[in-house]
Amino acid sequence: MRYELDADFQPNIEALTRAVSLMCEGPTAAHPKALPNALPESGVTSDQALIWLAPHVFDSAAYLDTELSAAHMDPPTPWITWATTQWNARLNQSLLHAATAPVARALEQQVVSWLAPYFGMTGGHMTPGSTLANLTALWAARDCAGVTEVVASDMAHLSIAKAAKILGLELRHIPTNRMGAMLKDALPSDLSKSALVLTAGTTSTGATSGRINQFISSIGRRAEITTISWNCASQHIKQVVTCISHFREPSLINYKSLCCQVTSQ
Repeated sequence: MRYELDADFQPNIEALTRAVSLMCEGPTAAHPKALPNALPESGVTSDQALIWLAPHVFDSAAYLDTELSAAHMDPPTPWITWATTQWNARLNQSLLHAATAPVARALEQQVVSWLAPYFGMTGGHMTPGSTLANLTALWAARDCAGVTEVVASDMAHLSIAKAAKILGLELRHIPTNRMGAMLKDALPSDLSKSALVLTAGTTSTGATSGRINQFISSIGRRAEITTISWNCASQHIKQVVTCISHFREPSLINYKSLCCQVTSQ
């Protein structure tokens, strides 16, 4: 029996070119055809789907790269990400198995090897978003450093509370000042079994936990710190990396693990 791949799974240069053109042109000015309220019994061709969906997608979407768009947790994307996302859609690589994603796994390891030294680490892995990244960081803190409690400001991202609940860790919220920075004097004196979450750019206001290097220095001299988990927005990455490099010296701060999670908020 001869094996034949369905036409929709084979390259269609004309259709792909049309799809890329639609993506680059933006709003179509075409009158969108109403989508059915119920799931149709039969489908349409891929070409028809593009024609029908384009006005709905491109005419109603929020364009984050226009002069009228304010800064937000969802930033505009460079064109190279449009291309690489299409590459991944074509290859559908799964990092779970080496046989199905040999180059993807190698590239992930390469990128991690570039970034890890900036955070005083030797390894890591990519996550699909900030919520899972926070969960992974606190999971590592629990299993590798033996923490039993998460200490975070009352302005910390909601995913911190979610992660603590999933992992069975106690959550202690620390009050903040009118600028949204954590009040260090409200911290418990013993943090030896705690994962201390410092926020570098809160979701609501962009506030940080004060000047982070000074903050850690002041509390590190009066408390043993087991784990520090960074929850930081992209604009504060340089400050966080500089701070971590400064506090690698064990005499300044005694930590058993350092969990870093960088998001683009």
